[in-house]
Amino acid sequence: MAVQFETLEYDIGGTETVVKAIGRGKPVLFLHGASTLEGFGFAEGLADRFRVLCPSHPGFGFSGPAPHVAAMSDLVLHYLNLLDVLNLPEKPHLIGFSMGGWMATELAGLARERFDKVVLIAPAGLNDPAHPATDLGAVAPQELPAYLAHDVSVALRYFPDGSDPAFAEAFGADRVREGDTLGRLLAPFGMGHPNLRRFL
Repeated sequence: MAVQFETLEYDIGGTETVVKAIGRGKPVLFLHGASTLEGFGFAEGLADRFRVLCPSHPGFGFSGPAPHVAAMSDLVLHYLNLLDVLNLPEKPHLIGFSMGGWMATELAGLARERFDKVVLIAPAGLNDPAHPATDLGAVAPQELPAYLAHDVSVALRYFPDGSDPAFAEAFGADRVREGDTLGRLLAPFGMGHPNLRRFL
C-alpha cells in the first residue's frame, strides 16, 4: 500500500502554514525553492526511512498569504518558530533546494544546534558577479522550462499543456501569488545575500 501525505496546518505568527508530511523515522525538514510547481512527490522515496516534513513557505503553495515577508530573515524566523511548534522528538536533517538552500544556509548559520545534517541541493544565495543568476521574471513563459531542468521534458510535466483550462488558470494564479512574495524577498540583493559566505 502506498504511503500517503498528511496535511498539517499551523498558525505561525498569524500566517497559515501548511506542512505536507510523509513517512516514519528520523525527521527531515525540506525547504522548497522559489516555486512549488513541482510539488513534493520526491519525498515518497524517503518515506521508508524518514519522516519528511515539506512546508510551503508563507505566500507559496498551500500556505496562506504573507504580506509581512520582506526579506529572507523573515522566512528564517518563520521556520525557527515552526520548529518550536513542531516540537520534534529529535534534531531533524535539513534539506534546502534552490532558494530553499539559501534559506537552509541562513537557518543553519544562525541555529546550527537545531539540526543534524544539512543538505543543499542546487542552492541559490551566493551572489557571484562572475556567474550572475538569471532573472527568471524576465524570461518568456514558453522559455522558462528550459531554465528549470537540464531535460526540458521533465520540467514540462509541471506546466499547462493547453488540455485543462482550469489547471492553466490555477497555475497562472499560483505563479502570480508566489511571484509577489518572491519579488519582495529578492528586492534587497537579488537571489542571494552578499554576506552569505560568512554563514558557511
